[in-house]
Amino acid sequence: MLSDPATGVDLDAGQSVFPWAGDTWAAERPVAAALRDVCASEGGWFAIAADGTPTFRDRHARPRRTTPNVVLSAGLVELHARRGEQAVANSVEVTVHPRMVGEPGEVLWRAGHAVRLAPGEVRTLVCRYQDPTEHVMEVGALSVELPRRGVDFTATDRVDGTGEDLTHTVMVALESGARGAALTLWSDGADERAVYVHGLQLRGTPLRRYTPVTVRVEDDASIVTRGRHPLRVDLPLQDDARTGEDVARALLANRREPHPWPVIGLEATARADLLAAALGTDVGTRIHLDAPELGLGGAACFVEHIRHHIERGGASHRVTWRTTPADLHTYWVLGAGLGIDTRLGY
Repeated sequence: MLSDPATGVDLDAGQSVFPWAGDTWAAERPVAAALRDVCASEGGWFAIAADGTPTFRDRHARPRRTTPNVVLSAGLVELHARRGEQAVANSVEVTVHPRMVGEPGEVLWRAGHAVRLAPGEVRTLVCRYQDPTEHVMEVGALSVELPRRGVDFTATDRVDGTGEDLTHTVMVALESGARGAALTLWSDGADERAVYVHGLQLRGTPLRRYTPVTVRVEDDASIVTRGRHPLRVDLPLQDDARTGEDVARALLANRREPHPWPVIGLEATARADLLAAALGTDVGTRIHLDAPELGLGGAACFVEHIRHHIERGGASHRVTWRTTPADLHTYWVLGAGLGIDTRLGY
């Protein structure tokens, strides 16, 4: 289900600000992949709510949610808990992608040879931005200028640049994008001579993407006790290594010890309150569980995945929730209650 005027959207403002996004995305990149980049870099999540509303929550949404939306007991649901050894992380690597904005008027692309325009020919060049003075991974552009005669190109009737000056006859059209541009050239000269365009270049304000930086933090005591459990996280839109280190330390503090990862199943037709819970629960709902026999007395978790299985005729409506332990999201943030330890958010 997609949004419409009845649902609208429900989007948080993220805790991180990404001045640049999309300049490294291919034109055919799926929207879902772009959303994954944003969510990974922010630390938040995106989902379609039960009523069809596209919903985004920032990384502080769960730490601030300390009271349950739903309380369930083992007598009402089918419950089992994965102990989560596979989710332990005591060696965390976080990768960020440094960016830098250049100055207006820098060269974004330069032709390596003279461009020939036959009489009456309209020629289009695809220009991928590059940095002629510095080796960087990728170059985007915040702005691109239309090439100017005599500044960004000249033209003559000879390939070696000599001959009659025909610069005034060359016309240029520009279609610019974040990663490259299309230049269309033609000559409005009246004679039947070929025109050679020399020194053609594009100028504008570059956005440089440098070699990624990876920050690693480890918990030696956990490694000695449980062995090394690596976790590697990529933040595609994050350019600050200090933020990357904050993310790594927060992940290490929350994942160096195992936690129960509950999987909850319920029969929604058994009772009216269970049906209401089944229909009203969304991704991000906080559930408290009372299952002392499983060591989960008062355990809290957040719903990550929802599956409905309804038999023909409505004889059964089976709901399964896969969850993550709420303790993974327990740390201090401004405006939220303090926990029992000193894990700091970012």
